Amino acid sequence: MKGQYIKVNGLETYYITQGKGYPLILIHGLPGSTYTWRNSILPLAQHFQVYALDLKGFGYSDKPAGNYSLLAHAELIKDFMEGLNIPSAALIGSSYGGGVGMTMALKYPERANQLVLIGSIGYPFGRWIVDLSWLNQLQELAFYALPFIPPLAKLLIRKAYEMAYYDPALISKEMIEEGYRLICLKGVAGSYFATVRGLDEQWLGENIKYLTKPTLIIAGADDKMVPRWVAERLHSEIKGSRLEIIPQCGHIPQEEKPLITNNLIIEFLQRQTS
Repeated sequence: MKGQYIKVNGLETYYITQGKGYPLILIHGLPGSTYTWRNSILPLAQHFQVYALDLKGFGYSDKPAGNYSLLAHAELIKDFMEGLNIPSAALIGSSYGGGVGMTMALKYPERANQLVLIGSIGYPFGRWIVDLSWLNQLQELAFYALPFIPPLAKLLIRKAYEMAYYDPALISKEMIEEGYRLICLKGVAGSYFATVRGLDEQWLGENIKYLTKPTLIIAGADDKMVPRWVAERLHSEIKGSRLEIIPQCGHIPQEEKPLITNNLIIEFLQRQTS
């Protein structure tokens, strides 16, 4: 699927759009891109107008220095919607993207009609990197060096997928090659670490109880990256939300169990918009 660009506050922002009708905005996780929605865009586009974008600093969007907080990413989504004349939409976020979607719904509630949270973050459960330590500096240096060491980079990408997937047999050579292509893009490493440092799960966790949008929460039963209790607590704190746990599935249900995940999203949103 070929994408296109729109300038959002001076930044070239890459996105893919398919379908027509009620708008959905797909928000990827870290350090992801629109590629994570490769099994979802066309099935969802049979029922809705789908927009999948690369967040600032990721995929094929611009990667400037600056603010990479949850709010900054939420503002990008808001401005992206304004640029395409989308008054409001359903927001579908994977992992970190779920945090962006919830931040949008909290800060700009008029823009978010429904939320779908897939393997979403929400509450502090341990740092992804050790801030301001020698280990963090070593990790950053290693990340910057990976494009110059293709065999090591591809091995680590495979290991990351093995952590994210329940069934490693589903990990293809194409996935590894696309992952390598993305980490070789200039600026990705800096954007990733800036986003991790800017992640304020404390603020998000304290405000989730104020969400009032119809919400579907999807989690893999075997997610090794975001603990299952996060999905269960989201369900308990978001009034009227629906929780679906997919068996034999890891952190990225839209990739590993796309048929189940897409059907859950379609059924949920059709009920909400009928």
